Amino acid sequence: TDPAHQLSPKISGSRVVWIDKRHGGDALYLFDLNRPPGQQERRLTADGARIPSPPDLSGDVVVWERLSLSGLEREIYLAYVDGRPKDK
Repeated sequence: TDPAHQLSPKISGSRVVWIDKRHGGDALYLFDLNRPPGQQERRLTADGARIPSPPDLSGDVVVWERLSLSGLEREIYLAYVDGRPKDK
């Protein structure tokens, strides 16, 4: 168990996505029960920008809102959990 906050989980099939603060800022993580052990959890975001709203997950698609690093703009992101490029 990690002492940092894990927030706003969403479940779709064998996958769970959530906001995680284990590295200090907000990060989006995915856990996929269908992947081999050791490859089930992965980080979907890398920059620590604030994620003010819960993510959503449907099948192979994750969507989330984040604040730009300046904190002045809200951006919507979409990612495919199978590794296809994410869209903004």
